Amino acid sequence: MKTLSLIFFAVLAPALPVQVQAQTDVYVSPTGNDANTGLDLTSAKRTMFAALTSLPGGSAKRLLCGSGTVHVAAGLLQMYGFVWLMGPKDPNYAHPPAGWLRCDGCTTNIVGMPNTSSGPNGHKPTVSVSAGGNQNNDQPAIWLSDTQLAHNFSNLAFAYPGRSVVIGECSNHARSGCGVSGVVLDNVTSLIMNKPRSGPCTDITGGSFWIWLRDYGCLGNAYNAAGGRFANNAAAVLIDGTGNPGNGLIHINDSNFAGGGIKFIPGTNGGSLYASNITEEGLGDRVHDIPPVVWFTGFGGAVDSYLSNIQMADPGPTPTPAIQNDGLGPGPTVANTTGGNGVQGPATVLNQNGQTFTAQRISPILSRQTGFFNGYMVGETDSARRIAGLVPVRFKNLAVSESSSWVATQYSGATTLSISQSDPFGGTSAAKASSSSAMNEQMYFSKACQATQYTPHAGDWIIGGTWIKGNSRTSINGLGLHSAGFRSSRSATRCTSRV
Repeated sequence: MKTLSLIFFAVLAPALPVQVQAQTDVYVSPTGNDANTGLDLTSAKRTMFAALTSLPGGSAKRLLCGSGTVHVAAGLLQMYGFVWLMGPKDPNYAHPPAGWLRCDGCTTNIVGMPNTSSGPNGHKPTVSVSAGGNQNNDQPAIWLSDTQLAHNFSNLAFAYPGRSVVIGECSNHARSGCGVSGVVLDNVTSLIMNKPRSGPCTDITGGSFWIWLRDYGCLGNAYNAAGGRFANNAAAVLIDGTGNPGNGLIHINDSNFAGGGIKFIPGTNGGSLYASNITEEGLGDRVHDIPPVVWFTGFGGAVDSYLSNIQMADPGPTPTPAIQNDGLGPGPTVANTTGGNGVQGPATVLNQNGQTFTAQRISPILSRQTGFFNGYMVGETDSARRIAGLVPVRFKNLAVSESSSWVATQYSGATTLSISQSDPFGGTSAAKASSSSAMNEQMYFSKACQATQYTPHAGDWIIGGTWIKGNSRTSINGLGLHSAGFRSSRSATRCTSRV
């Protein structure tokens, strides 16, 4: 007989703890509860604080925002702001004030679940959110300070805070040192409270860059701002470089503004703005004026801008340009502008509405504009300046044309002036000035700065020109033509560096 033997083994293994990973998608709703998981709309969180701190990397105890997506249901009401995030360079990072969360490398995607439409002149559905306060300007809906990674806000509508969106301002209101980069506001609209101190609707400052506003809407404060329609807080979008390096790579597209436009103030390093398909609308009552759609308070070599399809509607009784440049040339490049009084100030104009052009009160040449106007090309060419033959002139030449009479400064004691050099016309009437020192020197074509006496009269134009050629070590920025003794409201210097 065979016996069947069975041997049993018992294996005991220690129980391993189950790790529950934070969800990268969280829902928030006015009917939710912060004790919920937030995994879907039926188990949504109640506040943005709970939603943001429950994202991966977040912590409610450490006031730390995580990274991920928050889906926002309609009707959300927040005590302070909607989203206030600060990076490590914010002066209050160690002890965030009420309403703030730390963002140490966090990246967020805040998406509304649209169920309505909102203005000004909204053209995509949004979700309404009550956030921010209007007793002062200290409680905007969105406030970002020193965040350096991507943050996206989509399909959101805010109503009646003092300011709606603040980018690059520190939590202590300093407007330098807390610059932001990498922000997209897509289909976000805002109506601010129109009090004398309210506004701007959107405030970008601190040296911020890589900012995109798409399908954007903002209400300005032109009718009620304490400083009038040109005040900073009257703007729908203020790009403020005052006291900071400047704000650049800012793109605003397919956007509608009302009672305020885009006001650009360059910083110490200039800045840049690229805008297309922008409309600013007034009340249409022929009583209330609005500011320009795009206004540069300054412009120079460190500022860059391309503007396309800039529209002004119902501007009010006072003639106001759609685009205004109070700075120097070359100014923005403009492709198609309609409404208002066209383009004012230096610009390169590729095209503008014919009716708008004929309504302008200042000619393109007087405005120092180049481009195409009513079928004509306006600009300058140096061809005639190369002609050496005699030409009739109306006025006496006050400069000294004989190079033997020119003098050069000796600030460093290292300047050499050589006359009888070859000139552009085949003669030897040029002079060569050189210095072995790094100190800037000057050469006077009128014997000395005070040698040419002239008594100016109102309306006089002083025209000066010279041929300047630099060697291979002379940059074009190292060459310049200046007048001495008189102020000029308009001046231009054109230099050619050739080797």
